[in-house]
Amino acid sequence: MGTIPNTQPVSRTVTIQNAGGGWLEILGVSTSCGCTTAAVNVGRLPAGGTAQVTITFDPTAHGSEEGSFFRKVYIRTNDPASPEAVITVHVTVIGADAG
Repeated sequence: MGTIPNTQPVSRTVTIQNAGGGWLEILGVSTSCGCTTAAVNVGRLPAGGTAQVTITFDPTAHGSEEGSFFRKVYIRTNDPASPEAVITVHVTVIGADAG
């Protein structure tokens, strides 16, 4: 997510793809911290299909804390070989008056 001020949430959207040969069901999405939320725009992907995952990091959840943060987004699926995909989010939070 890059470097952001500690004043407001920031969102980014990433694309995920079903690399398998059958339908992929998105069973759930969760995150490693309450400061991060994620949502997928579709719940079922055909083979080769894509979906958008919107991830939001809210630096205000940590008060005025600054620094480097790593958070994870967990995407649970019906894929028996890989039932959970993980997206790692890296953000550097700076004070609003920095830079």
